[in-house]
Amino acid sequence: MVRQALAAFRACAGGLSVEQIRTKVAREVAVSPRQLTAMLKERTGRSFADLLREARIERACEMLAETDQTVAAIASEAGFCDQSYFTHVFQKIFKTTPKQYRDTARGQPATPVSVTVAMPKSLPRKCKPTRKSNRSPKIHSRTQDR
Repeated sequence: MVRQALAAFRACAGGLSVEQIRTKVAREVAVSPRQLTAMLKERTGRSFADLLREARIERACEMLAETDQTVAAIASEAGFCDQSYFTHVFQKIFKTTPKQYRDTARGQPATPVSVTVAMPKSLPRKCKPTRKSNRSPKIHSRTQDR
């Protein structure tokens, strides 16, 4: 039953929400979503989210090695919300970037990664630095009424 669940994970790793995948996989192995989660945790020692993340990364690795899609497109197709999170998870697991993994998988020498930071012309309101005041902060003292 666990093998069947893991195979179902791999088949539907991308494009659906976590709850949709949990429901779909549970239906395929004829248990409730809650039972599926408990069974996987008991038998593998890993959470549903960890197993799903692993299946998504496996799918992304296949696409990196076999297609010329952009990393952003692969991240989206594999089921990650954005390229930044995908790269973060990928680097945590493989200790390399998706681009370097692709180059290595294709037998090409890995290209050095240059780090460039492009700052936006205007920051969103919540990110703008606060204005400093020339006034000194007020000091409140507690007085006791007697």
